[in-house]
Order: sequence, then structure tokens, then C-alpha cells
Amino acid sequence: MNSTYGWLYQKYAYPLLEKQREKAREEMKALCRECGLDPEQQLTFTDQMEYSSFRAGAAAFSIGIYFGIQFVSNPFFSKLKETMERYQIDL
Repeated sequence: MNSTYGWLYQKYAYPLLEKQREKAREEMKALCRECGLDPEQQLTFTDQMEYSSFRAGAAAFSIGIYFGIQFVSNPFFSKLKETMERYQIDL
């Protein structure tokens, strides 16, 4: 992975994603309490919600890869990429 992207992910994206995950977990727990679910039902509900989140994330990732490939294959953007490589940050 490009080191700049890795750094951006670690410093910006990952902390935001963790905050979102924690908030989602808290909301699921609150919903389980509100609905009076027993522990087995809570586990089933939580598993189903996390699986749905995983599937949606995988779908969004694959769409991003598709658009990235289209972007890079365009001659104009390939030239743009070459000119921007000198600004690459290597950590």
C-alpha cells in the first residue's frame, strides 16, 4: 500500500471508523435493552447487524476499487498521477 495512504488511514480514517463502530455498538445495546431481548436474542441480533454492516462495507469497497480502476485507466488521470508522485510522503 502506498505509505501516504497508510498514514492517512491510520491517522484519520481509522479513528473515525472506530468512533462509528463504538457508537453503533452502544446503539445496538440500547435497542436490545429497549426491546427486552434475552442474551441469546441479543447475540443473534448483534451478529445479524454486524454481518449486514460487513456486507455493506465489502460492497462499498468493491465499488471503490471499480471506480479506482476506471480512474487510473483514463489517460488524463494517469498523467495526473505521474505529476503528483513527486509529492508522495514516505514514512
